Amino acid sequence: MAAKSKKKAASDDASSKKSSTPNAKASKGGKKGKGRKKSASKKSETSEADVVKVQEISYYEELINTGDPETIKKANKIKEAFSLFDPSQNETCDEKEVGTIMRSLGIFPNESQLHTLINEMSDEKQPGFVSFNKFLKAIFKIYQTQYLPADDNKLWRVFKVLDPEEKGYLTKDELINFLTSEGEPFNEEELESIKTSYLNNDEERFIYSDYIKDLSKLRKRIF
Repeated sequence: MAAKSKKKAASDDASSKKSSTPNAKASKGGKKGKGRKKSASKKSETSEADVVKVQEISYYEELINTGDPETIKKANKIKEAFSLFDPSQNETCDEKEVGTIMRSLGIFPNESQLHTLINEMSDEKQPGFVSFNKFLKAIFKIYQTQYLPADDNKLWRVFKVLDPEEKGYLTKDELINFLTSEGEPFNEEELESIKTSYLNNDEERFIYSDYIKDLSKLRKRIF
């Protein structure tokens, strides 16, 4: 009887060990399941980031995908100009540079118009910066408005009025007076840019034919 009792006890002990093993495995399996869930969550976050990135550049891609040579040319020129002021290459630039970029593209809004445009382009996630996607959309709309340089004939007529003696130039004082008193006055930055570019000769004369030629080149570069 004692031998049978020991044998039964040994059998019960073995059964107990067998039944505990699956539970341990199940417990390990539960941990693995948590790991997979965490990994899936991380993957989901990455996917969401990718979607946001695609949305930011979608308008540029949309323009490129039109297949229209002129549209593609304009989109690439805008991207190239914007990239010069986007050293981090994160599709944003300082809002203070917007006026400079626009002028490099041959677009000349006045001060109040520029402030309005910057507000439209501003990046909600980064105050003080504008996003490339919004900048691109705004510039394409502007191409259909009055911000583009006047045609050569109109510019010649304006300067003929300012230069009745047909000298071919304006003096420094005449130029500054015109730029600060007629229409929307130029700000200090814009005045300095004009003076640096066109009054760097010995007589400090503004040769308006040079100015008209440069604006004509800008227009051709865009269109």
